[in-house]
Amino acid sequence: MRKTVRNKRRRFDKRTDVEVVTEMSAEQALDAMLTLASYCHPRRSEWEIRRRHDFLRNHPVEGFSHGLRLKSGQWLSLITGWRSGGVTYVPWAMHDARFRSDSLGMVINACMIEHEIARRQSAIEWVGGVTELWSQVCEPEECFCITRIRPGIRSSSIQWLSARLQRQTALGYYQNELHGDGEDELEPVEAQVPAERPRAMATVEQRLTGSLQ
Repeated sequence: MRKTVRNKRRRFDKRTDVEVVTEMSAEQALDAMLTLASYCHPRRSEWEIRRRHDFLRNHPVEGFSHGLRLKSGQWLSLITGWRSGGVTYVPWAMHDARFRSDSLGMVINACMIEHEIARRQSAIEWVGGVTELWSQVCEPEECFCITRIRPGIRSSSIQWLSARLQRQTALGYYQNELHGDGEDELEPVEAQVPAERPRAMATVEQRLTGSLQ
């Protein structure tokens, strides 16, 4: 895994026409999301994008976005989330499928990890899961959601309607998202050295920092 991250990152860094944008403004994030909406999979609806923009605008301290773009201004990839209690939460990302050969998901995750280590964050949690490749250096964590509904005709009608329009559960949504966000296969390694599965991204820092920086 370390070898793969290192090679993908080095290959990307050799390009002179790209740049990494950290700590994007809410307006930059909105521009990137609207640009990538038509080319990422699964596609993000304008409603999702506007809600994410509202969150970033209303929570400028907790919310964050990182991006990759061509120096011409064209956005290639975006990762967004929030920080709380020393933990960085990453709910979703967007990558331009036309640049799939550049391993954008691998590169932007590596950049994000470096940045969060520099900020002394203690852990990174991918909300809803992460791709199979990155799951090798993470520990799964089970969680559940509680939805509170105000009693009344309006809320009951919305609940009835959404139950008939919703085609998949939240878990299914994230599973589809991860399927569309798959990475390239791992490159062959000469020798496989077994290692303990890390309990938190703080442990991953020790394993990846030397390769990523």
